[in-house]
Amino acid sequence: MKASLGRVVLWAFLAATIGSEAAAAANPAARTPLALDRLIGTWRGRSETFASPLTQPGQSTAVNVCQWSPSHRFVTCDQTIEPGGHHDLAVYGLGAKSGTYFYCEVDATAQACCVDRLVIKGSTWFYRSTFEYKGQPLTLRTWNRFSSADHYMFAAEISRDHGRHWQMMSRGAATRVHG
Repeated sequence: MKASLGRVVLWAFLAATIGSEAAAAANPAARTPLALDRLIGTWRGRSETFASPLTQPGQSTAVNVCQWSPSHRFVTCDQTIEPGGHHDLAVYGLGAKSGTYFYCEVDATAQACCVDRLVIKGSTWFYRSTFEYKGQPLTLRTWNRFSSADHYMFAAEISRDHGRHWQMMSRGAATRVHG
């Protein structure tokens, strides 16, 4: 359960910091890996979690340190979530053929998870992932709303019925503390 909580917090916390400004999202020519510069730096976040198939009620904090890979084609983000000292690594990039951003993460149990789609509508970012948990398909969606380049609010919800009904899993905010 704790590894799942870490993954949920990671999805919510990292997805908000993906990518480009809204203009770049609307202009495919502006979509370059350099748009991921927005991630670079250290982010601190706080979240509240609620009872769900993947989470237990509680609060957590996270520190997320993001930097360019040596090839400057990917951004890697190393995250620590407290309480519990959960560690996760996320990799962000731009699909060369699709022209869309992607995000993959690996937690300390070596379980990988990739988010299929990111949709940008103004200052709000939406993404979702579908996966199986204890034999049941679950859909996770997260929204992130930027109030500035260095601050955003987020929420993560889960659905057991392919998106017909949603249950709140977590919500919180994050601030960039070092650029």
